[in-house]
Amino acid sequence: MHRLRDELPGVKYSEKSYWAAFGNGRRKVAQLNVNRRGIRLFLALAPDDVSGLQTTPSSGSWAAEFPSVFPIANEADLPRARQLILRSLARNEAIADDVPASQPEYSAPGELLPEIE
Repeated sequence: MHRLRDELPGVKYSEKSYWAAFGNGRRKVAQLNVNRRGIRLFLALAPDDVSGLQTTPSSGSWAAEFPSVFPIANEADLPRARQLILRSLARNEAIADDVPASQPEYSAPGELLPEIE
């Protein structure tokens, strides 16, 4: 969790015992949950926004806030998790501003998923 936090300096971060949240100051855009089975990254993205996302197993308000999940199996998944957090942030900033999603100003070319570069 700390590695992702350190690699996303422009993103607000908060942490509790079993979760860490990433946001834009107005709302959370991603949340990491740790349990016995591993780490899951819940995202404020629709499951079909980006390939490889799964539909959240949650229901109610949690499912509305975080409709997709990306399982993190090992450290090799962290670059993808970072990209997904940035994608979720960009999408939610665009919704808040009512403009099309664009590349956040704090990311360099090649850091985001091809869909938003």
